[in-house]
Amino acid sequence: MRRRGVLLFDHNQISLRQVAELLERIGYGPAISLAEKDPHSTSKLNRALLIKTGVAGFAAVNIMLFSLPSYFAGEVDAHTTLSPLFRWASLALSLPVLLYSASEYFKSALTGLRRRLINIDVPIALGMLVLFSRSAYEVVAGSGAGYFDSFAGLVFFLLLGRYFKQKTFHRLSFDRDFKSYFPAAVLRLTGAGEESTPIGKLSVGDRVLIRNQELIPADARLAKGNASIDYSFVTGESAPVEVANGEKLLAGGRQLGGAIVIEVTKQVSESYLTGLWSSAVFGAHERSQITNLANRVSKYFTAAVLALAAVAGAYWLTTDAGKAADAVTAVLIVACPCALALSSPFTLGTGLRLLANRGFFLKSDAALESLAQIDSIVFDKTGTLADSRKTDIKVVGDTLSARERQLLASLAHQSVHPLSRQIVAAMGESDVLAVSDFHEELGLGTSGVIDGHQVRLGRRGWVAPDIDNVEVPERGVLFSVDGKVAGTLQLQDSYREGLTETVEQLAGHYSLAVISGDTEREQERLSKIFNDDITFAFRQSPHEKLSFIERLIEKGRKVLMVGDGLNDAGALRAATVGVAVAEDEAAFAPASDAILEGTRLRNLPRILSFAHSCRAVIILSFAFSFIYNLIGLSFAVAGKLSPLLSAILMPTSSITVVAFAVLMTRWQARRAGLA
Repeated sequence: MRRRGVLLFDHNQISLRQVAELLERIGYGPAISLAEKDPHSTSKLNRALLIKTGVAGFAAVNIMLFSLPSYFAGEVDAHTTLSPLFRWASLALSLPVLLYSASEYFKSALTGLRRRLINIDVPIALGMLVLFSRSAYEVVAGSGAGYFDSFAGLVFFLLLGRYFKQKTFHRLSFDRDFKSYFPAAVLRLTGAGEESTPIGKLSVGDRVLIRNQELIPADARLAKGNASIDYSFVTGESAPVEVANGEKLLAGGRQLGGAIVIEVTKQVSESYLTGLWSSAVFGAHERSQITNLANRVSKYFTAAVLALAAVAGAYWLTTDAGKAADAVTAVLIVACPCALALSSPFTLGTGLRLLANRGFFLKSDAALESLAQIDSIVFDKTGTLADSRKTDIKVVGDTLSARERQLLASLAHQSVHPLSRQIVAAMGESDVLAVSDFHEELGLGTSGVIDGHQVRLGRRGWVAPDIDNVEVPERGVLFSVDGKVAGTLQLQDSYREGLTETVEQLAGHYSLAVISGDTEREQERLSKIFNDDITFAFRQSPHEKLSFIERLIEKGRKVLMVGDGLNDAGALRAATVGVAVAEDEAAFAPASDAILEGTRLRNLPRILSFAHSCRAVIILSFAFSFIYNLIGLSFAVAGKLSPLLSAILMPTSSITVVAFAVLMTRWQARRAGLA
């Protein structure tokens, strides 16, 4: 009897492609990605935050309804029968807001104080505590209705901003290690045949079958077959490497061609690839972030508020002790920087969402802030500036005749290899001739008979092994007709559309550099795209790329690193902001601060400009917040803060700042061409 079951996979640890490969090999099904049931990696936290926000919102609405008589009836209402009941009901509704909804702000403030840091939550928590305490005192003493409506409304808006920000960060997982790039299992060869084995259980001496386009999971040696290994994702070198039987193979390389058999020489955890994660930049679980602007302002803001409260209390104490207490508490209540705290999450959250719609996915709001401080940009070449999915075809020497182009296109048309598809497109021939005796040797070339002519296309050893006077350029293939070389095709990197214009827009504002594990063969072409001040560094190992970035950081530069492969992983983590280029948002990319769709690289100047605009919007929002605080403080210091004025001023300031932040951010995005 066949057993049925369900396999659950964590979408942040394994891709759907890897799930499909594993199920194909071991025969289980169906598979359900956790992301399909819940696309948020922090869904429980989001639900808890949503409940807290709902509690605060429910309390705020009901307390406002209870407070309406006090707003408009004044002292007359103080003696009505229902007024005390409404006040005690408001107090009861405020308790869960204080103890549950606002708890994270108190915890954050206490944590900051224990570390001798005054973050933005310290003055917020102080304002909440004083606001609730004074309101509770008025209700218990029977002297007033307090400010419970303002208290609940304040907590609601703050939590709404936090929830809005959290919802922005659910789409991608940015922190990955080398295991994320490998299939869940490989085919290990045993005496009984092929056996699906998780890569973590591979041992030295195991023989593994590697098929076309599959990754080598551990350092090994070639035991059988013709190996043509693409190491571009590991070293940055885009040209495939031919490996003979018995020679060494590095983990992370991709086989291009027929199936090969490898013999594992090192454990997966001890392979070359793991060295990319041995640097100290990967030691911490979470990379330290730049302290945001709100936290920096809050240190001085808190000190100023406390000083003002002390001065107001001392002034009124000489004439009226009751008014002195009212003035001190009123200052602490009104000066609560709720609008200050709301401006950053709504501005940055809106910015992150708008950028995501343009194929740029940021890990955090701090990363968006950091983008505004960048002064240097370092690009990887292969897969970043150059589109790894495309290749430019250039005929070296004599131009092919129309007949030769037709023969070449007809032969290439028979192959499904991506390079053959590109050759067909480059020849521009639509009239394809019939091919007989077609043969393809993966990793070497193709051959066939067309109109009685023997035609070959591929590597020198396949096309013309006995001809010595033919020079083949790096990354070149030969084309022969009846044993005579008819032409040489040179394969060149295909640079992304709009790259020249992108570089021109960046060159006047940033210091630019290109570092690559590839050779210098493309330097001449790149020099025509970049200006004279560009810094080139070729043949760079992953560790040398990391060192390059670290040297710039040591000089005080704010560095944006843009790369795509495992060989860029260390450099991406060491940079001020690391941007991983991926061909689609679901593809694996190195650990980074952001992921940029490859086709959207031309948007980089606009993205950086928009980051500056977001910072400007936050500063303007701070200015609005301070204006509201000054207005409120003028009434508080004078001892004239009434419940009605408090109920109007505090929510109005929050709503105005939120509306300003969202609308201004959207307008700046339209100005930058991102919305």
